[in-house]
Amino acid sequence: MTANISSLYNRQQELLRAILTQSSDGIAIIGVNGCFLEVNPAFGRIFGMEPEQIIGMECLALFGYDDNTGEESRETCMIQQAIQEQQIMPYIEIDLHIQGASRSLGLSLTPISSTGRPLCLMIARDVTVIREAIRMKANFLSMITHELRSPLNSINGYLDLTLTGMAGKINEQQRDFLQRARAGSEHLYALVEDLLLISRADRLTRGCRANAFEPRTDQYKRNCH
Repeated sequence: MTANISSLYNRQQELLRAILTQSSDGIAIIGVNGCFLEVNPAFGRIFGMEPEQIIGMECLALFGYDDNTGEESRETCMIQQAIQEQQIMPYIEIDLHIQGASRSLGLSLTPISSTGRPLCLMIARDVTVIREAIRMKANFLSMITHELRSPLNSINGYLDLTLTGMAGKINEQQRDFLQRARAGSEHLYALVEDLLLISRADRLTRGCRANAFEPRTDQYKRNCH
């Protein structure tokens, strides 16, 4: 009986180890003191480091430390607070400079309380490509809306002039046709304005994000055990 339990436990440990090693998402276990206790290869690849280099390092060394001011970013404060208070941290995105390149990471943090000591599970994913696609879409929408407004204004203006009779007298059927065209043009103009508002809102949201910081991998190591 004991041998069967031991064998089952070993198989479960092997399965968990395989999941941790082969996962495409970065996975890390963090102690209540903010040090990394375990990270998988994907987590290390995100930062261009080996997992052994990250284990024992503080979160401050990887997230949001500004060399110019010596201050932590807002996102780092959220991470540390979630770790210390053992609270679930909602999904956030943080901008970093990793090995000289700007990267965007999506992070989530979940407390683990079944191990006898407070730990946190961090899931990290590189969302740089997704963020770049969103930025390109916003730029495209902004360009299209601005390019469409000018010709639509001209169309509306000349339709209005025609309806007033400045281009000559029009009969009732012609007036009906012109009014229908004017209504359709006005509807299209309203759609363009909506697209422009969406584009501006997206730019404002991205503009309000915290400044990107450079991860520090040469300091903030300590004994996490």
